[in-house]
Amino acid sequence: LFRPIYVGKPQTEIALDLRELPGGDECILAVSYSNGLRSAHAATETFRVPKMGPTVGIIRPEPRAQVIAGTPVILEGTAFDPERAGGPRSEDLIWLIDDKEVTTGLIASIDGLAPGRHRITLAYRSQPGAEASTTVTAREAEVPTADNWPEWDPISGNN
Repeated sequence: LFRPIYVGKPQTEIALDLRELPGGDECILAVSYSNGLRSAHAATETFRVPKMGPTVGIIRPEPRAQVIAGTPVILEGTAFDPERAGGPRSEDLIWLIDDKEVTTGLIASIDGLAPGRHRITLAYRSQPGAEASTTVTAREAEVPTADNWPEWDPISGNN
């Protein structure tokens, strides 16, 4: 797994914080330079960098959000897995509502929540323990939602 760390004008020195780089047991730092005519390459011996592990977060719904019961709720999250080539796979990101699996992916929606408090969790199943949770409250609508409107035919005037 190769990752560019610096691309730009030649420098005599570059400071790297290894805590911000993907970890592994056999890491190598390679440097390449070319001016179009001449080039130079160098690499270190293998060394170990502690693994960062994946992180996940929930963007929507926001913490302690209030939603209308029975209306769609958008679920949006973030995931970062620096040690996995290609990053997290969509099917490994699981959304749970009150500990019940409901859908997968970084962005999804659910048809609605029953009135009350609910715990929404985004879990990364490729790496157990990498998860984020938030609590939302679903409240009854103060007016009927569209799916509860009475039948109406604008042509016949049937109300």
